[in-house]
Amino acid sequence: MRAAGLVKIILLLIGLGAVALIISNILSRSAQQAPAEPPGPLLAPEVESRSTRFEYSEKEEGRTIFSVSAATSTLTKQGLQSLESPRLVLYNQEGGNFDTIEGRRANYRMGEKRIEFLEDVQILLSDKTSIRSSKVEADLERNLVHIDQQFEFERGEANGTGRSLSYQIDTRQLDATRFHMLLPTAAEPVQAWAQHASYDIPQQGIQLKGQARIERAGGLLEADRIDVALTPDQLLQRLISLGKARFSPRSGQIFQGNVIRMRFAPRSGRLLRMEVVGSTAPADSPTRAAFQRQLEGGAERLEADRLEVLPGQGGDGSDFAVQQLTASGLVDFQSEPLRIVSSRSQRFVADFSQDGVDLQQLDLGGGVVLNRQSPASEDQRLSSRQLRLEFLPAQVMRRARAVGNPVLETQGSQMRRRLSALHFIDFDFEDGLLARVEARGGCQVSSHSGEEVRQLRAPSIDLVLRGGNPQQVTAGEGVQAELGAQSTRSRSLQLDYRDGKLFRALQQGDFRLIDPAAGVDLQADEALFDPYADEATVGGVSGLYKLIYSAEPGNPAARPSETLARRFVITRKQGRISALQAHGEVVSRIEGHQDHLSVRAGTMSARPGEGIIEYSQRPTVQQPGLSIVADSVRLRQSDQSLTAKGSVQSSFQDPDRPDSRSFSVTAAELSFEPQSRRAHYQADVRLETQDLKVESPQMEIVLDEASRQVHQVVAWKGVLVHPDERREIRGRRLVYDPSLDEVVITGDPVTMNDPEEGKATSNRLTFKVGSDSLRMGNPPGGNKPPIP
Repeated sequence: MRAAGLVKIILLLIGLGAVALIISNILSRSAQQAPAEPPGPLLAPEVESRSTRFEYSEKEEGRTIFSVSAATSTLTKQGLQSLESPRLVLYNQEGGNFDTIEGRRANYRMGEKRIEFLEDVQILLSDKTSIRSSKVEADLERNLVHIDQQFEFERGEANGTGRSLSYQIDTRQLDATRFHMLLPTAAEPVQAWAQHASYDIPQQGIQLKGQARIERAGGLLEADRIDVALTPDQLLQRLISLGKARFSPRSGQIFQGNVIRMRFAPRSGRLLRMEVVGSTAPADSPTRAAFQRQLEGGAERLEADRLEVLPGQGGDGSDFAVQQLTASGLVDFQSEPLRIVSSRSQRFVADFSQDGVDLQQLDLGGGVVLNRQSPASEDQRLSSRQLRLEFLPAQVMRRARAVGNPVLETQGSQMRRRLSALHFIDFDFEDGLLARVEARGGCQVSSHSGEEVRQLRAPSIDLVLRGGNPQQVTAGEGVQAELGAQSTRSRSLQLDYRDGKLFRALQQGDFRLIDPAAGVDLQADEALFDPYADEATVGGVSGLYKLIYSAEPGNPAARPSETLARRFVITRKQGRISALQAHGEVVSRIEGHQDHLSVRAGTMSARPGEGIIEYSQRPTVQQPGLSIVADSVRLRQSDQSLTAKGSVQSSFQDPDRPDSRSFSVTAAELSFEPQSRRAHYQADVRLETQDLKVESPQMEIVLDEASRQVHQVVAWKGVLVHPDERREIRGRRLVYDPSLDEVVITGDPVTMNDPEEGKATSNRLTFKVGSDSLRMGNPPGGNKPPIP
């Protein structure tokens, strides 16, 4: 075997020798034919060597890190490799997933591991990203590729440009300046700009910094930084904007915040969800998540800690129209079209029409406070735990519901009102104007006008309006109303309005009126109030109704009276009861210090604070041992003193002795003072007992305090006495002592006429009631014996 190999080598050497001999002969002949000039050098002085095919690769720990190849290579004496059609291949740790750089030519400093690619340079990254420029520098020692001039890139349908580019090979990250990218989608192309951009190949994410902005379908996204997440197919998946983020999806709409996150459907490119987040750092200038837009009716602005947007396709074909907007944290909302000056809540959900313009529904929750100005220029403040607002097209208010201790406060130029409930308050609108209000559960209404305060409490309250003006208010299931210190109660209440002004109020069912200031406690079936007359009629369809009345409230001596009547009339003035009347079968019971007094009459009237009660239509006054009938009676409640006028009829009799003598007195006028037990009569006074008749212009009856019997009768200014059926006595004064049955008549003179005995005169006449014996005093001109 070795001999055979040696033979082959010898034969090869012989063949080479023959070839050399042939070449030598040819050259000799040529030299003989024409003398040649001395040959020049084959390479330029600065060129060390040149090859037609250049390849170089560098390995580390048995794996290839990179390789350089070229069609031709020229090595200069300075160690610079000048390559034609150069190609650089970069390998990963597994020996695959490589990047390549190609160009027309390149300068390769092999010792420094630096390659400068020139003319039509193309970088093809492992993720199919293609980058083109006229000059690219690769520093393989630092694992860095750098472009210091304009470049273009493509990846799938995405393309763009930049001013400069740095590619960190080991971290697989690109950094560019003055970056612009166009990303076509199924809907509208997406364009991005930034002063600086970074592309993380493993994560397929692009980060834009410095005046970063993205425009899509007329919408513009701006921020200090925008992170773009792409699918492996280079489809838009997510956008995250950080720092002074601002998104304008269409004309007149702006979203702002510290962070804006967007998620897209990669295939269609449609925006699926957007989130806007605010920040409280630094504390002195917090950044709020905000949404604002300009409508025909004015501006709307929403601020919160966080906004979540569910978009849809707009009616105009655009791929962004807000379908639902959710705000959380501390939420502030203002709307000039809705006349909402301000609102505050912890949660806010807005549903929009298909075109994303008109609000269809608003849901607010958690400590809701809404301030609104009504079309009547009234300031309204509504608070509740939850609030829902529903709208017709063009954001015309249709319905509102406040739940959880709702309170509505209205401030006008002359009136301040407040409506509250425990459960809910519903508001219905017609043509944008309030048409109906329903409140349920522990409802309260109060109004303040000047110094007048009105309050209404009921389990349910309903308000009907027309053209924004109240038409009717109804309250039921137990109503309590207050006007200052005055309060009323009933099962139901109905307020009727005309031209926006109250003209009738009706309370029905177990009505009760209490006014401590007027000393009134009135009970009836119903009460009808006429605000124009400032008058209330209290009563019912049948039965007698009760009034507890103190004519002098606060005066312990003025004990309350109890009056029954078919109806009562209450008159008010300047918010207070100025007069009250009772009509129909009036019966009053008035408690005194010793005895009670009762009065029956057709009518009764009183003025609170004056201490006087007046009765008319033939009132009858009764007290133990006393009865009075007159055309009218005026009674002082504190001491039961009274004045009776007009055809006065009275009678006295010991209440403990029904068989005792009865005294009947008629007159034009009577004054009675229970404390002094004196009854004073005037004008046409006529007293009658079983055995005595007395007529006089003036008469006074004094009652015995202990026994309540007639203690004394005194008549003066002329008396006419009938001691029996035939005799008649005239004098100036009469004193009658019932205990002695003795009558003393004095005068100047006293005259007695007897049809049988004739006429007798004296200055004094005494007789026993029921006796025919009379005793004359000293007659004028002499003495005269007693008349038998």
